[in-house]
Amino acid sequence: MDLASVLSGFFLLTPDGELAFHDERNRLVTEVPLTRAFRRHNARFLQSYLSDPEAEGEASPLRIAVVCRSHAKTAWSSGSLILETSVLRNLYWNKELKNAELTEFQRRNQEQSIFRGMELLLEFRKDSMPGVPIYCPVLFDRGTTLSQYASAPTWGQSGDGRHVRVIEVLNLIATIAPIQRSSPVIWQLLRGIHERVIHKDVRRPSRFTVTDEFDAGLIGGMETMNAGFGPSGMLMQKPDIDGARQAVVRIVNATRAKRESRSSRSARPAGIQKIARCVEPAVLRAFTRLADLDSGDIALLASETRLYAAFSGAELLKRGATDNGTFYLLDGQVKLEAPDGKTQFIASGTNAAQRPVAHLKPRQYSVAAVTPVTFLWVPDNLLKVVLNRYPMPGEIRVEFNFDQFSTLLV
Repeated sequence: MDLASVLSGFFLLTPDGELAFHDERNRLVTEVPLTRAFRRHNARFLQSYLSDPEAEGEASPLRIAVVCRSHAKTAWSSGSLILETSVLRNLYWNKELKNAELTEFQRRNQEQSIFRGMELLLEFRKDSMPGVPIYCPVLFDRGTTLSQYASAPTWGQSGDGRHVRVIEVLNLIATIAPIQRSSPVIWQLLRGIHERVIHKDVRRPSRFTVTDEFDAGLIGGMETMNAGFGPSGMLMQKPDIDGARQAVVRIVNATRAKRESRSSRSARPAGIQKIARCVEPAVLRAFTRLADLDSGDIALLASETRLYAAFSGAELLKRGATDNGTFYLLDGQVKLEAPDGKTQFIASGTNAAQRPVAHLKPRQYSVAAVTPVTFLWVPDNLLKVVLNRYPMPGEIRVEFNFDQFSTLLV
């Protein structure tokens, strides 16, 4: 396999436990700070993996995919990423068929372009752990061929598969407990991998399907793809933020109309629905302190931000709660109520809405939707790591030490 043409720029885990990548001249470049931070973890990780390549970690197998050259039947030229079956089930979860054979949809998505596959792995989150990364994909060359893997497609399990070299994709954080995965050094590695995947000119933009992004049965039909969301379900970038907000409002109105047309009840349901699993960076730049983030930080933050819609009357934040997210109002009006009963209102587009709503923890106010609203939910742990690099005047910037955090990984 020609690593220079197929895998240039992706992070590699070397047999010595170093984190490196091939540059444009096919030179192997060691990422020194990250290697120093992960060295002891990498040594133990490799020891575990090489002793049992089928080993399981905290939430996934240590090997999550393999990469090989594309074959004639693929629609991409970048190289193929073939997901392990257990990872495929995780990415395309079907609770009704969790113990059955793979669905046709799952089988079609087992082999993907390396760029789309790596991006799916990087951006996958579990609803029970919304701010916790599940996969940190790095490449590892064990000198194997495609026919040695049970998850290989039919064309790879034939005699020709013995001649198809593969590079394995390992989940470097598989042996790290979820509670430890929010350390800055892990986010630094994820950011580096994410930037290399997202900024490749040879890939076509592709993230998630509409059926992945929208609550089944709430939004249907292809008209939703023309109302501000692309076929990936990601909020599309607009010339201005008002245009993006208006697109969200059209989606929410379409959702409400479909619900009401199917229901004989006159009252609208009061609740919160997830609309998209990530947003375009331009949407975040409407808010104070996020407008001037560099492209890498804003892209990483946008990939972790969730977009929600709520009907009027819905309770959005509970007073006294210590949840793990930051609430940004995108459209509509909300009411904040203090313990003494005093209230205040915040409407989208105002100066107050440029800052997080009721951001102190525990929450000092209860917050409810006065009108139908849409809002962003940003994981606190990642937001703190990113904003730490952009201190406001008078703030003390806290730097983290790679060697110090490396002790958390062993």
